[in-house]
Amino acid sequence: MDEIKVKKRDWVKNAAIIFLAVMLALTFFSNTIMNQGVIQQVGTPQEVFDHPSNMFVAGFIGTPQMNFIDCVLTIRDGAVWAKAGDNFVALPHFAAFDGGAEEGRRVVLGIRPEYVTVGGKEGLPAVVTLKELTGSSVQLHLKLGEGEIIVVVPVTMAAGIPEADDGDDEASRVFVTPDREHIQLFDPETQQTIR
Repeated sequence: MDEIKVKKRDWVKNAAIIFLAVMLALTFFSNTIMNQGVIQQVGTPQEVFDHPSNMFVAGFIGTPQMNFIDCVLTIRDGAVWAKAGDNFVALPHFAAFDGGAEEGRRVVLGIRPEYVTVGGKEGLPAVVTLKELTGSSVQLHLKLGEGEIIVVVPVTMAAGIPEADDGDDEASRVFVTPDREHIQLFDPETQQTIR
């Protein structure tokens, strides 16, 4: 039990340090994001948040960080879609540019936790594995295919959603839909944003 307390204390300490570093980067430091001494992006905090230049910047800015979902591009009814497992996500208009609409191209779909809708009977099926109260909102940790994502919802919405319990995923199954206007696409090899 003491080992769990120590791990929890270390996790809280590390989370606090990361949170402070991100907040300082967003407010006091220059609008330059660096990784190991290499400039990754220069811009206002809002520009960097809304239009990250690569997966490092996308994952560094924002708490919780951006979700990343491995997908394959497909064309259906003249529109570009991302296929995640057996499910499809409609992509914004930009996905047809920069050679991004090649059928079968592997991409990483990025979506921030606050830009995912939970509910309804359509979307990507996911299982709630953990509900984390953060004040006026709840972070839902979801198993999505082979990966995991985090979604931020109001406390009132999360109240009716149980967590998965001992392999019984049906009661905690939800459907999630990324807001297509906030989707980012990344090249899995270069990790650069596809514009």
